[in-house]
Amino acid sequence: MRLLLVVLMAMAATGLAMWPAESSAAPPDQQPGVNLLQDGDFEWSTPWQKQDGINEAQIAPGWRGWWLRKPPPGVKRPYNCGGTDYGCYWAQPEFTDVQRAAFSYRVHGGSQAQKYFTYGRMHQAGLMQQVGGIQPGARLRFSIYMQAWMCFDYGQCDEGKVSDQPGEMHLRVGIDPTGGDNPFSPEIVWSPERAAWDTWTLFQVEAVARNGTVTVYTHSRADWDWARKNNDVYIDDGSLVVIGQGPAAQPTATRPPAITQPPRATSTPAITRTPTATITPTPTATLAPPDTPVRRVITLPPEDTATPTPRPGWLVELANSSGDSPGGSIGVILLVAALFLGAILAGVVIGQRRGPRAG
Repeated sequence: MRLLLVVLMAMAATGLAMWPAESSAAPPDQQPGVNLLQDGDFEWSTPWQKQDGINEAQIAPGWRGWWLRKPPPGVKRPYNCGGTDYGCYWAQPEFTDVQRAAFSYRVHGGSQAQKYFTYGRMHQAGLMQQVGGIQPGARLRFSIYMQAWMCFDYGQCDEGKVSDQPGEMHLRVGIDPTGGDNPFSPEIVWSPERAAWDTWTLFQVEAVARNGTVTVYTHSRADWDWARKNNDVYIDDGSLVVIGQGPAAQPTATRPPAITQPPRATSTPAITRTPTATITPTPTATLAPPDTPVRRVITLPPEDTATPTPRPGWLVELANSSGDSPGGSIGVILLVAALFLGAILAGVVIGQRRGPRAG
């Protein structure tokens, strides 16, 4: 019996040891050092696909080209470019592959690389790739090699190996941790710009994913005040790898406040509505004053003064001063009679005085 019990305990212990423990480790494709890019080395067999059916846009699978059709604000028209049409100094670049067999100095690793260029025109363009299956909060590093070639006099460029009187190319790389597809989004974390004339230069940038998809970008902008014939960019051997975890609060701290803040903003104004409601006690706005006696006092005088209007001149004033009482009216009559008699007597006296002189 004891032997059976020991055997059962041993089997139970073995079973527990063999049971797969739950792990919080990242998926195999997100382990540190695993390249998450599709065709990051640009070794996919050619010919490459034509983006959106554009013959001049042959781009490695997994990648997309982006470019500006018109010059952005701030780009100065070269002094030797007349007229108002920007076509004399700005153009959409052509995308194609470059083979080591023909131009070994333009391929970093393997047998081919991506190339795009404008001839005698400036451009602003690059490559982009959206990468899904990312764990939010993962810290990522995007690395890629780039170099540029700008030539004015091909005879001085050693058969295309070196640049001649280059202007600026504004090379840089970026990560959009939200996974957007706008190369001018303010969400993009950009590396510093660096010059890379005729030399493979490693560009790197890091960012913490804030979404299940992130987007990587390359960027260039040919820039000069007088035309260069060749304006080429070469890209090879890119990688996007997880290098750790960002601060635990970063993914959550940036999102919840943005989502919860609007409700808070709408709830507090609801309280302020009660003070505004106090403005509604506008019993004063019911226009009670019009019913006060003020208006009656104003309307009554015309009714009372309408009857005495026949009285002329100063008699009206005497009548008003008498208050329209019966005694006052008799006094007026007597006064008028006295005046009338006085006038007659005055006439008689004057007549008597004049009479003897006339005789």
